[in-house]
Amino acid sequence: MFLDRWHYSLITQLRYSTPFREQHYVLIIYIYIQIPIIRKINTLFSNDRGVIKQVCLSTFVSSRVI
Repeated sequence: MFLDRWHYSLITQLRYSTPFREQHYVLIIYIYIQIPIIRKINTLFSNDRGVIKQVCLSTFVSSRVI
């Protein structure tokens, strides 16, 4: 599934790029919690995958800033 691959690539990027280990694990847990929620949204808007990816990215960026 598209979102699974996207989340997986995001997690691997985090694994190799984030120097702060604690923050990195918190973000991975946060992303894993988000996956089922995103899947539910995906079933509602199956033709708007780009929008959903943008929502994921914006929440990821905002959580990264914190």
